[in-house]
Amino acid sequence: MNTQGYQNILVALFLSDNARKVFNNIMKLPVAIKFLLSGLMAPDEAEAALRKEQTSLYGGQAVIEGVMMKGPERTVVACRKPDGKIVKKVLREGVDEKKKNFWYKTPFLRGLLILVDSMSLGYKALMYSGQVADPDESPRNPFIESIAMILGLLIALLLFKFLPILITKGIFMLFGIDFDRETMPIGISVFFSLIEGIIKAGILVGYMLSIRFLKEIRRVFQYHGSEHKTINAYEAGSDLSIDDIEKYPTFHPRCGTSFLFSIVLFSLLVAMTFPLITMWLTGNPNLAFTNYAVRFGLHILFLPMIASIGYEFIRFTARFDDKHPFIKILTWPGKLLQKVTALEPDRDMLEVACTSLHLAMGTIPADQVPDWTPGQAKNGEESGSDGKLNPEPD
Repeated sequence: MNTQGYQNILVALFLSDNARKVFNNIMKLPVAIKFLLSGLMAPDEAEAALRKEQTSLYGGQAVIEGVMMKGPERTVVACRKPDGKIVKKVLREGVDEKKKNFWYKTPFLRGLLILVDSMSLGYKALMYSGQVADPDESPRNPFIESIAMILGLLIALLLFKFLPILITKGIFMLFGIDFDRETMPIGISVFFSLIEGIIKAGILVGYMLSIRFLKEIRRVFQYHGSEHKTINAYEAGSDLSIDDIEKYPTFHPRCGTSFLFSIVLFSLLVAMTFPLITMWLTGNPNLAFTNYAVRFGLHILFLPMIASIGYEFIRFTARFDDKHPFIKILTWPGKLLQKVTALEPDRDMLEVACTSLHLAMGTIPADQVPDWTPGQAKNGEESGSDGKLNPEPD
C-alpha cells in the first residue's frame, strides 16, 4: 500500500464516529475512576466530586467591574455599577444547538471552534461591562471597534510572533552562527526554537507584569481571581457564601492564562519541525531560519492547530487531581503566570462573581438581578441588585 493509502486510513479512523467516542471515553477515564471510588467517600466528598465534573461545563471571564459566567444552558455577565448596584445581561439563553454537531464533539477540531465562540462572547461581555462602568461615554461605533480589533490583533502577532524571531536571529548572528550554509545541524533547529520560545514566554510574562500596574487592569485581574475562587468553591461543594469562597485559591487549571502558556510551549515544539517543512516544500531547510517572512508565516499557519492542541492539553490536566506530582509539573508554568493575572479580590468582587455563577446555573430568580441597558442611565431609570442573593430552594 502506498503512502497515500495509509494517510486515507488514518483520516478515516480519525473522522469515524467510533474512534471519536473511544477517544472521548479515554479522556473521561479519570472521572470514571473517581465515581467508582465514590462509594468509599463520605457523602460530602462524593457530592464535591460530582460538582467538580459538572463544573467542567462552566467557564468564566473577568471584565470591567464584573464577571462573565458561561454554562451549558446560559451565559451571563454581571457587573457592578458606579453606584454599587449589581446588574446583568444574558448573552446566551438555552442550549447552543451547534455544539451538538460533529465538529464540536471531535477532539482537536473542537478546540478552535470553542475558542472562537468564547472570544465572541467575551468581547460582547467586555463591551457591555465598559458601558456599565461609564454609561455617559459616546455611543459605540462598530466600524471604529472593528478597526481597533484588527489593529490589536496585528500588534499581538507582531509582538508575540515576529519580535521573538528577530531577537533570536540577532542573538545567533551575534555569536557568529552562519545561516547561509547549505545544511544546518538539527541541533541548531532545536536550539533556535528553544531560544525563540523562551523569549516569547519572557515577552508574555513581561507584558502581563507591566499592565498589572495599571489601576483598571489590576482590578480586572482581581475580578479574574474572584471568578477562580468562586468556581473552586463550587467544585469543592461549598454553600457559596462569601465567607467560604474567600478561603479558596485564585488558581484554576482551566484558566485562559494557562492556555496562553500552553500555546507558547506547543508553538516551541512545532517550530522545531519548520526546517523539515521548508525542505519538503522547497528543498531548502534553511528557509526556516534565513527568511523572516517564511518563519513568521509558518507560525501563523500552524497557530490554529497549536490552539487546538493547547485546548485538549488544558482539558486533560483539568481532569486529574492537581496534587499529583506529574500534573503539578504540567500545570506549574500556568500556575506561576496566574499569580500575575489572577489576584486576590475583595468581598464586593466575590459577590459579583457569585451572582454571575448563580445566574448561569439558574439557582437564583433571573429578575432578582435586573437587566441594564445604556439607555436606562440617560432616562434616569437606575436600578440594580444590592448583591445579597436569595437562592431558589433545591
